[in-house]
Amino acid sequence: MGKFVFILLLIAGTVLLPAIVAEAAMEPGMVRVVLARQAAPVSFKVNNDYQLVNQLTGKVIAKIGKDESWQVKLEGSQLQFKGPGGSYGPYGGPVVLQNYKIHINILAGNKEVVEKNSVEGLAVLGAGGKAVTLSENADLSVKSAQEQKTLTSGKGLSLVSLLLDGPGYRRYRGDVEFRVENGSLTAINILNIEDYLRGVVPAEMPAAWPAEALKAQAVVARNYALQKVEATRGLSYNLTSDQFSQVYRGYDAESPATNQAVEATRGVVMLNRGNLISAFFHASSGGYTENSEDVWINPLPYIKHKK
Repeated sequence: MGKFVFILLLIAGTVLLPAIVAEAAMEPGMVRVVLARQAAPVSFKVNNDYQLVNQLTGKVIAKIGKDESWQVKLEGSQLQFKGPGGSYGPYGGPVVLQNYKIHINILAGNKEVVEKNSVEGLAVLGAGGKAVTLSENADLSVKSAQEQKTLTSGKGLSLVSLLLDGPGYRRYRGDVEFRVENGSLTAINILNIEDYLRGVVPAEMPAAWPAEALKAQAVVARNYALQKVEATRGLSYNLTSDQFSQVYRGYDAESPATNQAVEATRGVVMLNRGNLISAFFHASSGGYTENSEDVWINPLPYIKHKK
């Protein structure tokens, strides 16, 4: 992706972006996936710039160093964190482990300065007046009369590693939120839906299968995820990482073939009369399918008996 260049003010070393940068709502393509619900502590580490943020106050609890070993555990009905520098908490939660690649202050139209550690929710206006939503993978820089500054850290892909129920750590793109729900420590992966699909497609279909089959699976999985996002608005999460939603295994499950299938179908969905269809799929049908009304309740014009 090409570089975005901003005209800026440099005041006492602080980067102030003028009103050509607009702060928007959370990107609509984000999903929230439950990775764990357990009483046992969760250990975690990161490979890039992350921080723990108290979601109730918006304040940074601690900066997380690369490869530092951290742990979060239940302390009654609250969260207690422990890292190399000591213990933090307890907190009522939620607390988010948040990636930050940049640190900028935005000078808004009302002259207020807004602090940002991420490009999430930011857009720029190009020369033609067209708004472009920024991506975490964008190569960002700003330009003043004196010099050009790079905003991104340039440290590559950011991943969170969690030690859950398996023998070793599993890596995930995006951020991770910790909260207490029904007496359990709950870990929720927050990431872009396209990155989420990178960890779904190889978990639901062998990566060695034909490219067109992998593309079809990517579209079906995207439909399913988007429908779940709509149906769970206002709740703490949209999907689980197991067969009760669709299986999601994070970054370590990814392969070049399945990533290519996701990228080749980016944004592609299946519609019926302008609405997302319920794109059911299964491991094996034996060559037969059934009418939707003969299995569930509602007749769907695209789910029909076939043999």
